[in-house]
Amino acid sequence: MIFDRLCITEKPNAAFKPFINKKGRKLNRQNSDMREVHRAFLAFLKIQDIHMPSAYGTGGKARNLWHRFLQHRDKDTGKFQKEWYILDLADAYGHVNMEKLVGVILLTCDNELRRRSDDLLAFLMRHCSSTREKGLIQGATSSSFLFNLYLDELVDIPLERFCKAHGVTYTRYYDDFAFSGQKGTLLSHRRGKLIRKGIRKILIKAGFEINHLKSKCFDLTKKPTKVNGVLLDYYGRISLPRPVIKKMSGLLHRFVHGKHLSSFVVDGNLGRVQDIHDILEPTCCIEQRLLILYLEYYHHRFRGRVRTRQDDPF
Repeated sequence: MIFDRLCITEKPNAAFKPFINKKGRKLNRQNSDMREVHRAFLAFLKIQDIHMPSAYGTGGKARNLWHRFLQHRDKDTGKFQKEWYILDLADAYGHVNMEKLVGVILLTCDNELRRRSDDLLAFLMRHCSSTREKGLIQGATSSSFLFNLYLDELVDIPLERFCKAHGVTYTRYYDDFAFSGQKGTLLSHRRGKLIRKGIRKILIKAGFEINHLKSKCFDLTKKPTKVNGVLLDYYGRISLPRPVIKKMSGLLHRFVHGKHLSSFVVDGNLGRVQDIHDILEPTCCIEQRLLILYLEYYHHRFRGRVRTRQDDPF
């Protein structure tokens, strides 16, 4: 069985090294041996025909972080929903129950692997969990996949059913949850309070804790609001915050004009532009300048090499 070969080929030196990133979060850096183990484990799961979840929740309808907001827009008027409820989980990876995760993995696996559930749990505890902390370890190659697989079964399904029954639109990006509805759904004193309480009850039942400092309710008709790094306007406009635009424009300008700047640094910071360029509606000169610089960077970056379809930004 492939799982036997996976266990046999385990690297004795596979390990994680903890570190703290710039935001003060405790993460783990895996060495090359541990990376090989996780890649082999992901390949093993794909062979089992396990449903590949999307990081954006809602059955993978959204292609990226910002396309999920389009599901909150009215198809006829193009306006966003009026009332919003944003939720964030506290230490989301640390609250994943490994025994429940094994049960989720075994839902679509063959009978032979189901008889090896104890071995699968031991493998997850050894390579995907930390001895100092509970739940999934942050920084492993397979952690994001396992986390979304866990939420797809235990959170997304009941939340979608609950929201559909109450006329609420629901989307998710990893541990960031967004709910929206028309007037009188999420912000009303009685009905809105019951709906928000029902949403939190589903998350708590799945074993998670709510980060109340990052959770909020707001009325989008009053002013544009920043959600997950982008500004949403009630009339359907999606834009980037001004400080983000200035930072990205500066990086593009320096690279295009021959400054000593690694392309990896630029590519890492341009993820938002690459995801949002086809739904961004530039109405001011600074946004138009950003898209022009992005096109110049694209042509400069791939000058002298054969381009593929994946290289084309538009």
